[in-house]
Amino acid sequence: MQMTSGVESKVRDETYTSIIEHAKAQARRYAALDTREGRTAAVAVLRFARSLRARRNRLGA
Repeated sequence: MQMTSGVESKVRDETYTSIIEHAKAQARRYAALDTREGRTAAVAVLRFARSLRARRNRLGA
């Protein structure tokens, strides 16, 4: 198992948080298109964000 310093862990958490927030904003933009393709893209982006949240939580545990 690889050990990370507190600083590396904090940077990693902030990076994950930033990417997740960006993905959620992008999903809102896609959903606002009000088309089937927009909704499909929004769902895909939200699934990606959920997978990142799960990975972040696993790494932090």
